Amino acid sequence: MQVVNNKGSDKVTIVFTADNRFSMPLAVALCSMIKNYQDNRKIVAFIIDGGITRNNKNKIIRSCQSDYLEINWVKPAKNLFPKGYIYKAHFSEAINYRIQISGLLPPDLAKVIYLDSDVVVLGNIAELWDIDIGEDYLLAQGRGILNSGVLLINLEKWREKNLSVALLDALRETIYDLKVPDQSLLNAVLFGKWGKLNYAWNTWPKNVNEKTKIVHFLTAKKPWGIDGDKVPNSYLFFKYLDMTAWSGWRLNFPRRLWQRAQFFSRQTNKAIKSVISSKQKRRPHASKRYHDQ
Repeated sequence: MQVVNNKGSDKVTIVFTADNRFSMPLAVALCSMIKNYQDNRKIVAFIIDGGITRNNKNKIIRSCQSDYLEINWVKPAKNLFPKGYIYKAHFSEAINYRIQISGLLPPDLAKVIYLDSDVVVLGNIAELWDIDIGEDYLLAQGRGILNSGVLLINLEKWREKNLSVALLDALRETIYDLKVPDQSLLNAVLFGKWGKLNYAWNTWPKNVNEKTKIVHFLTAKKPWGIDGDKVPNSYLFFKYLDMTAWSGWRLNFPRRLWQRAQFFSRQTNKAIKSVISSKQKRRPHASKRYHDQ
């Protein structure tokens, strides 16, 4: 790591959310971030832990050891979200932790970078940290609809306006209607209240170019998954994977069978819950309620 920048003694603060299924991708995200870091400020990373095993935590720590990185594990309270919520596709409860970030992180933090665990950081993350948020609640990439995979969050404003409460209220009122849980909530509640990040900070795999700073493997098809060979630029994931404690990991035949079994098990459980939930009374969509707050 070559240090080329010094903008003061403050720290670069970053938060991830992950469950045990995303332990390996999280290690890749952290490893790629620290390998491409060019600053003398320390990175303080908070990982909101949705059930990562002790063994995988140790592997994550070994994967990104650096004098410039401090890792803090945050265990959220149980029953943080409404009961009966059905997480669709490849999502789990961990995806919604970001809407409660202001209450899960230390109260003295004024802002934070949020990163999904399915990213590879190719640029200097300190450059994202130094972007001025202004009066926006957050900065994100998107054309009219924000993508929640990379966010620069104004924590002071979130707390001042009790945004986490509004987001949780919206979740309760739209419990059956969300296709992409956290992202749908943020778009509904923060309509017209967020600013745009340059596309380089949240680039789709098929659009990677020399200006890309963060690659976001945002669809259900992941480099490490069953259809990984169909994901453009997946080599970037494996490049940094081989620098982690998972070095050499590839989706061989036994792992492929295991992934399929786990996938069908999750889908079956979700289908059963969906049938039960469908018998309950639907509540109206509440997004418009928050636009004028």
